[in-house]
Amino acid sequence: METDSFVYFVNFLESDENGQVKMYRKGSYVGCPLELVSDNYFALVGLEQDIEEGNQTWLSAKMKKELKLRLGC
Repeated sequence: METDSFVYFVNFLESDENGQVKMYRKGSYVGCPLELVSDNYFALVGLEQDIEEGNQTWLSAKMKKELKLRLGC
């Protein structure tokens, strides 16, 4: 999932919330397109917050499916 500021990578096969999500800040300078922000619980919290606020600018097909299941749509 992407937002204006972050890119999230979610391992749907990982059952541990603390290891399931990696959160990267979009690079602010040339040569560093992504900067790791968190690879633990805080990445999951950031993902959840961005979903709740509707900040997503791009979703993978798998993430679209998961969000539909989560929201019951």
